[in-house]
Amino acid sequence: MTTSLLNYLQKVQDFRTGRGLKHELWVILLLIIMAVLSGSQSYLALEDFGQHHYPALREKLGLKTEKAPSDTTYRRILRQLDFNRSPIASISATKRSFCQLPSKCDAIAHPPAPTPSFT
Repeated sequence: MTTSLLNYLQKVQDFRTGRGLKHELWVILLLIIMAVLSGSQSYLALEDFGQHHYPALREKLGLKTEKAPSDTTYRRILRQLDFNRSPIASISATKRSFCQLPSKCDAIAHPPAPTPSFT
C-alpha cells in the first residue's frame, strides 16, 4: 500500500494549542517542503513562496483559509516540531537547513544589517 505525501503529513499530530490556528499543520508542512525543495533558505523566503503559491494550492486542495502563513508561523512550527518523534523524521534536513543551532533560527528570521563598506 502506498501513502501520498499529503496523507503522510496529515498524520503529524498538531502540537499547537490556543488561538490563532488559521492553517492546518499539514498545510504548513507541505508549504515548507515545497519551498525548501524550490531553494528557499530563510523564513522570509518561505513566506514569499507561500504568498506566491498558496492561492493555487488553496484552490487545488479546497483549503478554506484565504491568507498564506507568515514567516513567524513558519519559524514557530520549525522551532517546535519534534522531527525525531513525528512521521516526518525522514525530512529532518528541512529543519537543519534553517536551524543549525537554536540561536541561528533568530539570525535567519532577523538577519543583522549589512556593514557599510567605505572602500
